[in-house]
Amino acid sequence: MNAVRLDVSGGVATVELSRPERGNAVDLGLARSLHEVVTQVATLPGVAVVVLTGAGARFCVGGDLRAMAAAPQPREYLGQLADAAHRAVLALRALPVPVIAAVQGACAGAGLGFALACDVVLAERTARFVTAYTGAGLSPDSGLSWILPRLVGPHRAAELVLTNRTLPADEALAWGLLSHVVEPGELRQATAELAHRLAAGPDTALANSVRLLRGAFERGLETQLDREAEAIVEAAGSPSGVEGITAFAAKRAPDFASHRRPRAPEAADPGRTGAPEPVRRWHQMMRDRDLSPVTSILAESVEFRSPAVHAPQRGREATTRYLGAALAVLGDAIGYRRTWLAADSAVLEFAAVLDGVEIQGVDILRWDPDGRIEEITVLVRPHKALRYLIDAMAAKLAD
Repeated sequence: MNAVRLDVSGGVATVELSRPERGNAVDLGLARSLHEVVTQVATLPGVAVVVLTGAGARFCVGGDLRAMAAAPQPREYLGQLADAAHRAVLALRALPVPVIAAVQGACAGAGLGFALACDVVLAERTARFVTAYTGAGLSPDSGLSWILPRLVGPHRAAELVLTNRTLPADEALAWGLLSHVVEPGELRQATAELAHRLAAGPDTALANSVRLLRGAFERGLETQLDREAEAIVEAAGSPSGVEGITAFAAKRAPDFASHRRPRAPEAADPGRTGAPEPVRRWHQMMRDRDLSPVTSILAESVEFRSPAVHAPQRGREATTRYLGAALAVLGDAIGYRRTWLAADSAVLEFAAVLDGVEIQGVDILRWDPDGRIEEITVLVRPHKALRYLIDAMAAKLAD
C-alpha cells in the first residue's frame, strides 16, 4: 500500500496520508513519499489547488514511535526522518497554488506541522491538536517551532510545546491555528466546495497572494510593498487579470476558469507573434514613436485609464494627447517584453528606464469588432521612478 496517495480531478490535487491502520503515523516511508508526491504535484499542468488530508478517522498522530524504537540505529533513523519530514514541509510551502489541509480526529506532532504548512486549515469540530513532542521526550520538528509563534504568539506557542496541551478544534480556531471548523461528517463536502471555488478563481492572483502571504513574516514593510507591486502588475497582465478587469468594466461576472495563464508566454516581441491587427498596429506605433496612424488605431470613444498617473482620459483626442506626453517622456527608453492574447483583448508587458531606474508595467488593450482599440489600461509598478513619470507627464500635458 502506498503511504501517500494522489488524486487529481477538476484542477484539484488531493494528497492523502494513507496509513490509516497506524493513524497515518509518520515513518520514514511516509515522509519520503509525501515529499515526492508534493514535488510531483508542483509539476502537474492544470492543478489549481492542493488538498492535504488523511485516510481513516485520524489526520495524523505524529511520528511513528514504534518505527523509531525498532530501528537498528534510532538516532540515525530519527535524523533521516526529520530530514524527510522537513523536505515535505518545504515542498508544501513551495507549491505555487493554494494548499488546504482537511483535518479530522487527531492532529499531532509532525502531522500538525504538515497541516500548519498549508494556507488554509479546515477541521471537524471533534478534531484535536497537540504538539506531542515533549510527551515522548523529544523537541519539535516539522517546522512547528517556526510556525507556532507566528500564528499564536511566543507565549501560547511555548505553552503548547512545553506542557503538551491538547487543543479542541474550537479553541484552536480561537487561537488562530485554524481557518474554519465544521460539524462531524461535513469536512469532505466543505473541503470540496472550497477547493473547487478556488480552482475556478483567478489563477495568477491566487498564486501571487499565497506567495506574498507565506513570505510576509520574513520581509520588512518596504520589501513587501515592492513584492506586492510586482505581483499586482503580473496579475493584471495575466489572462485572468485581463478577464477580471474587463468583466468589472462591463459589469458582468468574470469567467476566470476560461482565462488561465498559458504554460508559456507568447514571444517577447508583440509585433512578431501572429497577434491580431490591433496589437501589431499598437506595437508599431509605440515602437516608431509615431502617432500619425492613431485615428485608424483608436476608436473615437476610446477610454484610457492609468490609475497611478491621473484620471481616465475619454475620447480619441484626449487619449492622443496622453500618448504624446508618454512618448515624449519615455523616448526610446520603453521596450515591450511579452504579450498575452485573448479573443478581443491583449496584455503587453513593458519595461522602461527613467533616471537610471527600471519601471515595469503592462498595457491592457481591448478592441471593438472593427479592430479599433476602444479601451486602454496601463498599470505601472510604483517605485521611486513613478513620481518622476507622473511629474514629467503632468508638465507635458500642461503645455
